[in-house]
Amino acid sequence: MTNNHKIPYDDQTIEIMAGFLKAMSDPNRLKILLLLSVSQELNVISIAQTLNMTHSAVSHQLNMLKRMRLLTSKREGKNVIYSLADDHIYSIINAAADHALEIL
Repeated sequence: MTNNHKIPYDDQTIEIMAGFLKAMSDPNRLKILLLLSVSQELNVISIAQTLNMTHSAVSHQLNMLKRMRLLTSKREGKNVIYSLADDHIYSIINAAADHALEIL
């Protein structure tokens, strides 16, 4: 019996995928992503107030999400406005929510 199974991606792609999933695995980061999925664009203060987190805690999580390319930002005066990087992020968090709701 021969084994014809093959992983469909190379190691570099798998590392990026693992980092992406790891970034989304933190509950606070996931809350930020979910909030941005319904609000489209928010600044740090709005996110911090909505999630009852400190400004510095939110900034730390936003920087991590930005490094993983899950978020984009733009400056508007003194404010930095954050949004989901693309529709893939929205699709993935909604698929995860659908799966979680099926389990409940």
